[in-house]
Amino acid sequence: MNKHYVDWDEIKVLVDSLCYKIKEQNIHVENIYGIQRGGYIPAVMVSHWLDIPIAKGDIGPDTLIV
Repeated sequence: MNKHYVDWDEIKVLVDSLCYKIKEQNIHVENIYGIQRGGYIPAVMVSHWLDIPIAKGDIGPDTLIV
């Protein structure tokens, strides 16, 4: 299995890029769900950047899954 390791600088660039795209394209996101083992930390970063709450188990059609 090939793995790609991502450092903090790259995570920040990727999160910033995602957030800019969401803002630019006016995508409606009601809440954010971070998948365990890799998605939760970037999900929290996106949540803070966009001021959108983290989902508490209620995933709907307007939930961003990270």
